[in-house]
Amino acid sequence: MLEKEYEILKQIEELYSGDISDDDFLKKCEGKEVRLKAWKEAFNEYPLYEVQKAINFYYTNKSSKIRPNIAQIKAILSANNAHREQPKEETKEVVYEPDYDIKYFDEDVNNGNCHHNRYYYTEALKKIRKHEYPFVADIHNPTHNEMITVIEHICESRTKKKHEFSSRNELIELGYDMNMHYSTDELFEKSIRRL
Repeated sequence: MLEKEYEILKQIEELYSGDISDDDFLKKCEGKEVRLKAWKEAFNEYPLYEVQKAINFYYTNKSSKIRPNIAQIKAILSANNAHREQPKEETKEVVYEPDYDIKYFDEDVNNGNCHHNRYYYTEALKKIRKHEYPFVADIHNPTHNEMITVIEHICESRTKKKHEFSSRNELIELGYDMNMHYSTDELFEKSIRRL
């Protein structure tokens, strides 16, 4: 594919002189760098299809004998309210912050050290991101220990206890067989004694 200015001039050449191959057209353009540069600068901000439409309009409605110049094509583009291409913005790389609430909750569950329901993890992360806990060094990447400290603070402010319930590991230490079924009251009684 040819560059935009070559495409524009080739279209004009083909309208007024007949079909021409890309190679023949490029040979014809040799030594005409000043002309090519002028056409490139004139139409650099317009989409190629808009310029081509203007050239076709000129050929069919103005003159099929005399080739258009830059000013005539620009006048048609202005009259047609041709949209100029917007400068391309550099795309910013989107950085997704990890879901630390899910990550740390899953880690605690898998390690048997989970003391809180997941909503505590989510709430803690929201509060950290709002700068409500200044001891958290990086609000976008809190450490596991920072997260647990915030969770315990939230839980303590609501329930007067740091932990919502005993972890799996604590229940095993208390002698519960985790393969058996216990009533919630039995688990609650043993975990209360533990806390």
